[in-house]
Amino acid sequence: MLEDQPRFIADLARLPQTLCHHDAARSNLIAGRPAHGGTQIMAIDWESTGSGAVGAEIATLVSASLRKGDLPADHASELDSAVPYEAAFLAGKSFLRYRQGGGAKRSSLPDFYIGAHAAVAGYRLLTRDATLYRTYLPKLELIAP
Repeated sequence: MLEDQPRFIADLARLPQTLCHHDAARSNLIAGRPAHGGTQIMAIDWESTGSGAVGAEIATLVSASLRKGDLPADHASELDSAVPYEAAFLAGKSFLRYRQGGGAKRSSLPDFYIGAHAAVAGYRLLTRDATLYRTYLPKLELIAP
């Protein structure tokens, strides 16, 4: 990962900027159960908040998790296959097109990460929001009603 650092920095500089926590770590994330069910993850301790590249927060989360022992260092290499670099970059580029096209959300949408991961891996994606994927990830093969 260290040998790829210059490429990562250059790629991050080309991504749109968004609001970032800048101290994402397990100790700053809490889980709650909203009244409507499910689980909601909430970030606390926002003293380092500021502008940052879309997707940069994951780097903070991974490095802090390794540094604080939340993720054993001998498992770090598993992250390369869990979140392919190409998928993260494609998600950022798709989100940039979304924002340039007038999209209102300022933080990256999970749909872009899911769709980009499927596109890079060669998976078909089952969705009810075919318009979003056809617009921003046109090469993604969809299964849509």
